[in-house]
Amino acid sequence: MMADAIDESISELFSPGVLEEFHNALLRQYDITRDEMPYRLESAIKLLTNVFGLKATDTIGRVILRRLYRKFDLQFDESTGATFYECVEIAKKRLSEISHSD
Repeated sequence: MMADAIDESISELFSPGVLEEFHNALLRQYDITRDEMPYRLESAIKLLTNVFGLKATDTIGRVILRRLYRKFDLQFDESTGATFYECVEIAKKRLSEISHSD
């Protein structure tokens, strides 16, 4: 779901061509395939920051997080001030709690 959220966000914000180049650059620079991207988020975010800058990457990250949370039917609260990685961990924790309550 994370890879889908990233792909859909980049494609929507920019274009499918930018998404393709993002994946090519991940592979060239970090030896990361699309399927590995969710397990190596730091490198994916680093690449976005190198290309778009910190402020734009923060915005891209929020778009990715909104989409990810929506995919799992979770409420995304931007007002917490949590970082991208903290928000990913919050989502994992909530999903774990939901799965354990079933």
